Parts: sequence; C-alpha cells; structure tokens
Amino acid sequence: MGGPVKAQRDYDSSRRRDAASARRARVLEAARTLFLDVGFARATVAAIADQAGVSQETVYKSFGGKTGLVEALYRQGLEGEGPVPAYQRSDELRGTADPSTVLYGWSRLSMEVAPRVSPIWLMVRDAAVVDPALGVLLREMDDDRYRRMTENARFLADAGHLGAGVDVQAAADLMWSVTAPEMFELLVLRRGWSVERWADSIYATISGLLRPR
Repeated sequence: MGGPVKAQRDYDSSRRRDAASARRARVLEAARTLFLDVGFARATVAAIADQAGVSQETVYKSFGGKTGLVEALYRQGLEGEGPVPAYQRSDELRGTADPSTVLYGWSRLSMEVAPRVSPIWLMVRDAAVVDPALGVLLREMDDDRYRRMTENARFLADAGHLGAGVDVQAAADLMWSVTAPEMFELLVLRRGWSVERWADSIYATISGLLRPR
C-alpha cells in the first residue's frame, strides 16, 4: 500500500538528499578556493558561506567550523577523481599477481590524489604552527597515511615480494617518504616537475623494494 503518496514522499526525500549533497559540494569548493587563496587564518566561515551561497549556520552544522572543513577536504581528496574511491582501488590492486603492476598502479593513484590532497596538507602544516587544532589534525593525517603505507608494505611482505633485508617497516618508511606532500611540494610545486614525472619517480624508487625476479 501507499501508492502515489509513498512515491511522492520518496521523490521529495531524494530531492532533499540531492540538494544537501549539492550544498555540501559548493561549501567544500568555496572552502578549498579560499583556504588556498588567502590561507586558513584569513578565510572566514562568513566568506566561505557567502561564496557557497549558504548560511553560516549551514556550514557550522555540516562541518563544525573551519577545522572540520579542512578535514572534509582532505578526505574528499583521498577519494581521487573516479567513481570508485582511490583508496578502494588501491586495495583492489592487491589482487594482482605481478608486484610491479601493483606498484605501478599505486604510483598512478598517487598521481591522481596528490594534486588534490597535497595543497591542503601543506596549508595545514603552515597554519598548524599557530593553531593547535590543526596541529592535531596534521598528526592524524600523517598517522593515517603511514598506516596505509604499512598495510601496503605488509601485503608485499606477506606475498613474498620484498627483497632480501627489506622488512615491513623499511618498506613502509620508504613508501611514506616518497609519496609525502613535502616531496610533491619540492619536485612539482617548486622544481616544476609534471605530476606524471613525479609519479614515475615514485614507481622507480619503490620498485627497489622488490625481490629480483
């Protein structure tokens, strides 16, 4: 039972979800633009709300403030550009038998994610000097990235792909280092490397972890 009334309710509910999703996307885009243009301290919630065409109350209710916006931007960046989140595609690569193919795939995902995540991470790093809340967030972001690299390194070890004398920690340390936002800053933003060249350098470096075939 329910018929037309239920169908109308479902339609209205779907429209509300779509509208909320669109508002969220506008707020995040406005926040990203302002954070990167003027910095965390000078980007106000009022300015973000105005640029997104929403109320300040909407921003606070949805994200809790500027730190929440930064965290949401970081999580959004980790999803990459495709319909399937980049971290999920990274996990799926573990089903590939050839370790070189796995590492190449991981380097391509870095090429996709880094331009979205690194500018936000670098902004947080600079602002964390005077903002304790961002200092906490920065540590959480670093810890999360190292956890992912440890999972990847453990996969390589369990599959027997790591070379002699290379343990999980050493592999995780190397992958964490070469994919770091600071490396993106040095090579892409400061030295003018293309993102593809940067990703190629990641692949070349982490390939040294593998057992010779």
